[in-house]
Amino acid sequence: MTLPLTASKKSGAGARLSHRLKYIQGDIGHVHDGGHQLHDSYRAMAIANGVSPDDPVLADCR
Repeated sequence: MTLPLTASKKSGAGARLSHRLKYIQGDIGHVHDGGHQLHDSYRAMAIANGVSPDDPVLADCR
């Protein structure tokens, strides 16, 4: 049995397409950092938040 996609169940390309269409229509604005310094990667963010650089959880992170 397949369920229809709803606003809360969207995923993948459908969600991205919906976001792009809303952006084009002016319903949402540009995403910005709000003046906060952003990390170069998820790995850098995790390490900055206390995860050990050699923790196995980071093995698949770029």
